[in-house]
Amino acid sequence: MGTPQSWTRRWRSFRPTRRSDRRATASKQYLVSHGIDGSRIETVSYGEERPIAQGHDEDAWAQNRRDEFEVLSGGESLKQP
Repeated sequence: MGTPQSWTRRWRSFRPTRRSDRRATASKQYLVSHGIDGSRIETVSYGEERPIAQGHDEDAWAQNRRDEFEVLSGGESLKQP
């Protein structure tokens, strides 16, 4: 079963991805609740794999908590906010 320390290491490496998965799912749910067909939305979570801001402080972490969207078709009918 492993030592408590090995489980702690595994949990720490797994935890950020779970958080980013939840964030991606929440974003998808938001879009679906506003009329977007859920089958048209694909979520991908990168966790700590693709940071925008380097650093180990709250400012860097806040910048890295983000959603990115890629329009694959129909973008010509979108309007800028």
